[in-house]
Amino acid sequence: MCEQCQMMEDCNSKIVCRICGSSEVTPHLTIESEVLDRCAECGFVQVRHRPSEDSFEEIYSDSYFAHSKYRDPRALQLENSRRLALLRQVLTEGAEVLDAGCSTGDFVWSAKSCYRIHGIDYSRYAIERARSANPDVAERLVAGRLEDSPFAGHRFDGICLWDVIEHLWDPVSVVMDLLSRLKPGGYLFISTPAIDAPMARLAGRYWAFMTPPEHLGFFTRRSFEALFREPLPGRIERMFRRGKWANVAFIGYKIGRVAPRWFPSWLLAPCRWPRLGRLNLYVPTGDVRYLVVRNLDRAS
Repeated sequence: MCEQCQMMEDCNSKIVCRICGSSEVTPHLTIESEVLDRCAECGFVQVRHRPSEDSFEEIYSDSYFAHSKYRDPRALQLENSRRLALLRQVLTEGAEVLDAGCSTGDFVWSAKSCYRIHGIDYSRYAIERARSANPDVAERLVAGRLEDSPFAGHRFDGICLWDVIEHLWDPVSVVMDLLSRLKPGGYLFISTPAIDAPMARLAGRYWAFMTPPEHLGFFTRRSFEALFREPLPGRIERMFRRGKWANVAFIGYKIGRVAPRWFPSWLLAPCRWPRLGRLNLYVPTGDVRYLVVRNLDRAS
């Protein structure tokens, strides 16, 4: 299909918000070949075209888990300490917890001394690394899609979606499924880029998290308020924004990815120097949103 025909098809096809269902959706940004639309009702920004299965395989290939943010674990440990502290505010020690989208098992490693933790990730490569790093809980770490419901019949006290929901094409159905896997009164924990943060609005297309089609949806506060209206049996207990811990090498990687014309690889080369690259910084951007959602389903 030629580019003009594709544009005509896009204009003629009905686009609705994948969070609130509103048809008040208009073009927001075009980044390379990816068109992003914005919902006027809830502010959700979504990639227009669903990636193919081959695209998913390419995005989450082994190389996705091998770049610099995984080479120095200290930044991840600092992030995970903050996340664990959030769980400990509402969950008692020994609670059953699912890390949904557990990647290479860094949060599993941080939380397993406090909770009976399980994990799932789309990438088999990531799960193999997670099992290798956590042999004592390896049998509770599985590869697969959240949508495929591999923990049938198992209900958890807490489920974590750390930096995952922005990767989902259909967040509503996945969140509905995860809430159904919580015990009555259990908690869903979420972290995700906040597109309504001042930093995100200022940076626009050059925002560090603006990486479609890896990221398929970007939430505002109103998006989450719409997501957890009826019929979802969830109530937002806490919602707040924070910055992020990262090592210099990963910061350089992100800058080079979102603005390669402004920051060519040679200019960012010092970020990869071993001593400098491993330096961990707290970046006070306030563009990472955290939520604690309580399951209100009283069914046993």
